[in-house]
Amino acid sequence: MSNDEDTRDAATAAFQQVRGFHAELMARKRVEATTGNAGRST
Repeated sequence: MSNDEDTRDAATAAFQQVRGFHAELMARKRVEATTGNAGRST
């Protein structure tokens, strides 16, 4: 395996990790928004 392939694999893994973290963050924000709105409306 060449260094280029190692670098590409590492970059892909890092990108997927960041994308997964971002998706989790957005989902958490959405949950907080819905629970916050529900709490305010009552």
